[in-house]
Amino acid sequence: MDQPDFPVLTIATISFNQAEFLEQAIVSALEAIPDGKTVDYIVLDGGSTDGSVDIIRRYSDRLYHWDSKPDGGPAAALKEAVERSRAPWFYYLNADDLVSRKGFRLAFDRISRDVNTDVYYANGYTLNEATGRVCRRVSDTWHLSSYARGTCSIIQQSTFIRRSTLIESGNFNPENRSCWDGEAIFEIARNGGRFCRLPFPVGVFRIHENSITGSQQIVDRYISDRRKIARRIDQNYLHPSGHSILAYLATRLKQPSDAIRRLNASIADLIKPVHLQEILNDVN
Repeated sequence: MDQPDFPVLTIATISFNQAEFLEQAIVSALEAIPDGKTVDYIVLDGGSTDGSVDIIRRYSDRLYHWDSKPDGGPAAALKEAVERSRAPWFYYLNADDLVSRKGFRLAFDRISRDVNTDVYYANGYTLNEATGRVCRRVSDTWHLSSYARGTCSIIQQSTFIRRSTLIESGNFNPENRSCWDGEAIFEIARNGGRFCRLPFPVGVFRIHENSITGSQQIVDRYISDRRKIARRIDQNYLHPSGHSILAYLATRLKQPSDAIRRLNASIADLIKPVHLQEILNDVN
């Protein structure tokens, strides 16, 4: 499957009126593709009216498929991208996020040689659009019950999923409007999926005033959806807004190695700040 004419990986970007960020996301993904490797890039736009389509057209000769039309929401668009994809691995990058060239290529090399793992996930960064500050973020050790309780988090922008496993586990759920990526990973784990944590950063999550995660309505919906997911394995979702902070932290600290990694990341941010261009251009 590592032949030049057959893709190892599909990258999918879904977008709706994100022209402000879309081009930077597309360029970061295209420039991260290893030289001589075939990667299918799918861009699905939900019928934007802000100039996004003109941006996509500029890169259409480097895309496997693109379209712009009203859709059923982010999860529905991702489900379509999975169905259109042909590569054994699937990765998706939101239109307002970015990808590290170095981290992406390290992950690509790993998945290209693997036949036993279903989900690879790595560390990443957050970019505060208002301040320009970039911070290191660490994915936790995957554990199904911990995820259900809300005390395990892996970075979506740094996650690679085996396509066949994703489809067998139900693909992305169009009815989920807040945590479709988490539900997909959860169902893969429930079906016995094999997870592997990569110890380097890949994706950059951009925080801005129009982020989908920013509104209280989305937060309330997210809590409701996460509670429904947790009940599938008889767990109680421990969101801090509705439970004791001490109980939440105590559950989190049951994985001390994760706490140490998060602390080390915070210390590293203080000692050696990260700059965005270093992330996007680092090929060493």
